[in-house]
Amino acid sequence: EFGHIVTVLRSQEMSAESPEPRVVYSEKDLARHFESILQDLLNKSHDNWNKRCDALRLIRALVKGGATDFPTFASLVHNARQVLADCIADLRSVLVKEACKTVTLLAESMQQSFAPVAEIMITSCLKQIPVTIQVISEAAFSCLQSIFTHTHSGRLIPKLLEGMKSKAAGVKAKSLSCILIILQKWAWSDMEKQFDQLEDVLVSSLSDAQGDVRLEARRCVAEVCERFKDRGGRMMRNLDVSMQKKILEEAACSSPVAKPRSGSRPATAGAVRVRTAVQEAARPAAHEEPTRPSTTMAAAQRKEPPVANERTHMTQGPRRVGAGLDSTGRSGAGAGARGAEAGARGAEAGARAGAVMHLLLFSLFLLLPHAVSLTIDGSVLAREDGIGMHDPARADKLHFLGRFCFSNTGSGMGTVTMTANVARGGGGTNVVLVDDTRWADLWRQREIIGCTQALGAMSGQGAFLWTTDLPEGKSARVLSVEDNVRPHYWYAAAMNCKGPMDFTYSIRFVQPDGTLLSFDDVGVMTAYEMLLVLLLVLLFLHGFAHNWNLPYMYGVTVLTTIVLLSLSLACVLKILHIFLMSQDGRGSPFLSAVGDLCHASAQLFLCSIFLLVSNGWGALSPVLRREHRRHILLLLLLFVVFHVYFLLNDWFFLDHASATYAYESLPGFLVVALQVASLAFFGFRLRETMNTLEGGEKKRFLLLFGCLACVWFILVPVAVLIATLLDPYVRAKSVAIMRLVIDGSTVTVLVWLVMPSRLDKYFQQASLPSWSDVAESAPYEDL
Repeated sequence: EFGHIVTVLRSQEMSAESPEPRVVYSEKDLARHFESILQDLLNKSHDNWNKRCDALRLIRALVKGGATDFPTFASLVHNARQVLADCIADLRSVLVKEACKTVTLLAESMQQSFAPVAEIMITSCLKQIPVTIQVISEAAFSCLQSIFTHTHSGRLIPKLLEGMKSKAAGVKAKSLSCILIILQKWAWSDMEKQFDQLEDVLVSSLSDAQGDVRLEARRCVAEVCERFKDRGGRMMRNLDVSMQKKILEEAACSSPVAKPRSGSRPATAGAVRVRTAVQEAARPAAHEEPTRPSTTMAAAQRKEPPVANERTHMTQGPRRVGAGLDSTGRSGAGAGARGAEAGARGAEAGARAGAVMHLLLFSLFLLLPHAVSLTIDGSVLAREDGIGMHDPARADKLHFLGRFCFSNTGSGMGTVTMTANVARGGGGTNVVLVDDTRWADLWRQREIIGCTQALGAMSGQGAFLWTTDLPEGKSARVLSVEDNVRPHYWYAAAMNCKGPMDFTYSIRFVQPDGTLLSFDDVGVMTAYEMLLVLLLVLLFLHGFAHNWNLPYMYGVTVLTTIVLLSLSLACVLKILHIFLMSQDGRGSPFLSAVGDLCHASAQLFLCSIFLLVSNGWGALSPVLRREHRRHILLLLLLFVVFHVYFLLNDWFFLDHASATYAYESLPGFLVVALQVASLAFFGFRLRETMNTLEGGEKKRFLLLFGCLACVWFILVPVAVLIATLLDPYVRAKSVAIMRLVIDGSTVTVLVWLVMPSRLDKYFQQASLPSWSDVAESAPYEDL
């Protein structure tokens, strides 16, 4: 009998929880039911609470029976809104629970049409949250969550924000939880007018005295950053660094473990880098269900503004190797074993790749060149027997030793000091010194003129027979040089008319004023120093404008930062090299070469900015179309190949006996031609991008951006052309200084263009392109 009683009670409880559907067949029947419901709910006598509960259950039964299909249902519920709110605000927990269940079902069924009724319900629910009776507070909070999940109307937000003014315990935190639902579920158009108020509330809540309020506020800010990149980035830039770090850490810890892509390296023990894509729905953990659709689908269904396809990297805590998910999303022993095996293979492959990378870097450092310095060390090994008469490798032909440009300013005479150590060919080795007025003809005819004829030409203006018949062993020679008319290049060369030539040498050039800098390097150090000061100022202004917050910068801003840092490092290294050269005549070839690499990398990133923006990256869409990505990648690869070829030629293969500087060689011509080709491609793509815009401020901004890029692309070829009209001894430094002026002017305007006020207005939040991912080839408006 006792078991029977328990069964009956349980069945009654279940029927009370979920009443049977009540079907009505006419609007009159529906109105008659609601009239009865209102009479029961209006009777607030102490003994009538059971009838009030039955009336609330009847409303749920009518909803389940399809009463919401009648056009008059919404007006009937609207007439009953006050009595429903009174039931929620009641002190009897059973009645409050029934009322909250009824309002929840109405919100789920009526959706947007429930908004006029929901306003008063929100106020009643907020009043019940601080109640100490747990059943009442939990029911009220659950009702609030259901309202904001299913009813999307901007008129509800001010009612919710009133709860943020409450000083009662728990009201602020629960209100922020509802704001998080709004940020996750609602379309942008539903909250656009009230978003500024939400943003102010979130920022102020980050510094609230209650810890749970601050926690919910940080979650809301992280959600804003994920769904609405522009507004989220703006919010983050206005926060201090410690708060930004805390938001990132909590967002990373709360991110579900994403399924790794095929072919990607498995996770290993230790800190794991988790990539979360804004337009991809994150794979849920095994114990939780998906709570919302992907952002791409949500944007399409709710007509949201396009959300940036930016991938942000967050740091997640350590986890075990192999603790992955199988294809169903559940973890298991088999998946763990496969994960461990894949992790071991990935670790081994990663170790091999790392070893290869270190080997390549080490090889690059070993191959860094001996830059042209003012103390020249070298050796000459040439034989006479078995070589054709017109072979320039013969010992009796001119062999270039080094070059220096003496200045015509300063008191006294310049000096050239040579220390030689002759191993073979003593008594016949001769060293000559020829200026640039005579050298070109002698070097061009070195294959056809004999040794005696060449030595005979070492007389008169601009040519000296410096030493004759160097003895075997060590010896030293000093020659004084005076230029009164203009600076001249002086070329040192050796030949042996009597036999083979085998000796090592060290030649030291000193200017008339005692300095060790060649005239073609004078002034370059000053240009680097001025550019470095400008870059440091720009770096400070750039970082200050963006609150020193690199993770939340736009993609174009990150590239601009890299350009500034690369150019600054290049200037520092070049200044150190030239300073050391002025002291010992040799400088640091390593620093000079690394400075050249930094300068080339800065130009690569600057070129990347212009090419990306010309294809609409950031201005029209946060991602690149596949065909555009391939074209840009091809151009950048050519840029890298040609500049590496240019630098290697300048370091190792450039014949300083016949070429004044690197742009007079084939690699220099290729670099200049690539600049012109890049300009043509940039102009063509920018024209197509601007044609997609209807006009306005964004089009004018892109036009200004295009003018800057065109000037940068064309000025380097123009500088090289201008240099051909100058004297040889000023060509190299003229082009070097003009390049520094061009780069400094370009980055100055670029920093001004990428200020936050302009980026927020003209750019979408575009991340750096991932070249390994293939973007869809759909039009921009379809992305």
